[in-house]
Amino acid sequence: MKTTPNKQTSTTPKFYTKKFSFFLLLMLAACSSPTSLRSQTVKLVNSTRLDWSGGIAGRYGSNFTFSIEFSNYRSEPLPDTIWIGQSPIPILLANTRELQTNTKRIPGKKTVRFDINVGTSSHDLAGRMPGPGDPPKAITTKSPIDYTGVALLSYKYKRKTRYYTVKNIITNFPPVNYP
Repeated sequence: MKTTPNKQTSTTPKFYTKKFSFFLLLMLAACSSPTSLRSQTVKLVNSTRLDWSGGIAGRYGSNFTFSIEFSNYRSEPLPDTIWIGQSPIPILLANTRELQTNTKRIPGKKTVRFDINVGTSSHDLAGRMPGPGDPPKAITTKSPIDYTGVALLSYKYKRKTRYYTVKNIITNFPPVNYP
């Protein structure tokens, strides 16, 4: 009697492997699509600084302009604070109900740019002992993260607070002296 070897048969149905292969192909296509591979980018378009001095009691300060552009985002980022040194300055958008604004939102095709105008001021009498009727000394603050650069922008993106460091000033204007 002649014996034939047993054929190995698969216990997995053919339709199951086809569905699994289709699922893998679909997942591969979804993961490699350009929309899922892109990541949000933030770049400094322009930055300026103008130092000034003058007026009563030796006041001095700096005016800054930062143009920061966001691209490749799914939900639009919203800047809320800019830190100059350790001093926070709130971002007040021109399209809100705020009476005073320091930021203009400029939408573009697949981008949004924020032009932020802020300033600092100081005076030489800041370190003296307070006299009668002087306001209390300001509470010292600290930026939320350590950074090296000119400014730190905090913004909300996908319900999380994120940060962008402005490392340098592109245009420094000559100082202005007021009488």
